[in-house]
Amino acid sequence: MEAKVNKTVPIPVAIIFLLVGITAGFLIGQKTAQPQGIKIATAEKGEVLLEALLSRPNASQQTLEIQVERPIQKIYQHYSDNGWLVLNTSKDEDGNICIDALPKGKTRDITQELRNAVQPAKQQ
Repeated sequence: MEAKVNKTVPIPVAIIFLLVGITAGFLIGQKTAQPQGIKIATAEKGEVLLEALLSRPNASQQTLEIQVERPIQKIYQHYSDNGWLVLNTSKDEDGNICIDALPKGKTRDITQELRNAVQPAKQQ
């Protein structure tokens, strides 16, 4: 003779599992649905341009376009293509960045990347 084993789950246990699953799904949905904020890159383009122009006093307009303007636009395009908002900033004599307001999000200063892009030694 075979003994029959009851393989059913009691109703209160099933309800608890169901509530835990619904709660977990809700909390995961809330966490992933929240906006991640705006990614912001700042750059002191004026400072970089001045440094580049002063380091090339006899450069022609075409040379400046190739060695300065295009590398800067390439960096701007890279950040723009990757979802970044690029802001041109300036600093006062005390080193304070002059931006009136920024939305909440990730901010990255890309001034050094611009500077590196227009350095004569870095260009081919």
